[in-house]
Amino acid sequence: MMYTKNLEKIQSALPDRFRPIIKECLNDIGLIQRLPMVLLPRRFSLSNILIEENHCHLNGVFGWGDADFGPFGLRLHQLEVFTGRLHPEKGWTKFKDYEEVWGAFWQAFGDGIGGELDPQIVEGIKKIRVVGLLMDTDVGNEKRVGSTGDSVDEAGKYNLMMLDQLLIHPETKFANIPVIRGSAIQDKGS
Repeated sequence: MMYTKNLEKIQSALPDRFRPIIKECLNDIGLIQRLPMVLLPRRFSLSNILIEENHCHLNGVFGWGDADFGPFGLRLHQLEVFTGRLHPEKGWTKFKDYEEVWGAFWQAFGDGIGGELDPQIVEGIKKIRVVGLLMDTDVGNEKRVGSTGDSVDEAGKYNLMMLDQLLIHPETKFANIPVIRGSAIQDKGS
């Protein structure tokens, strides 16, 4: 699978502190393969969405020209931009309503699927979200990260800082994905 090759390349480029996370994703590649394939926009960010201002409902997504198919959750990490921000000196700061926003997302998702989601699928979503983040940061690009894992340009420094904040730092790493049952979502940890 293409994700295995990408992860192995990324693993060789990153500092050792990321290796256990990547190894866990590699070990669970079977879970990732079980995820439903969906159409994914290449970038999901504040600049390519249309929000209804009074009720904060998503009305549209722009930028489907370079969309492709991939496992559900591959671009899920891109939603972090709505729940916090990365500051070059302070690191990742979660917005005050971080938990509420993610809770609303998973509530709507659970209601949309109309039933309980298999816990193995939830584990696959957790892993592919990490894989997507790793792939989007371009850390496997030798021009961005040197052989020792040190960033060699500003984009590489920024990307490593983001990975540290979203994957390593205990207070800012990805929020847990809850057990998903339409209308009854419970947090089960990561």
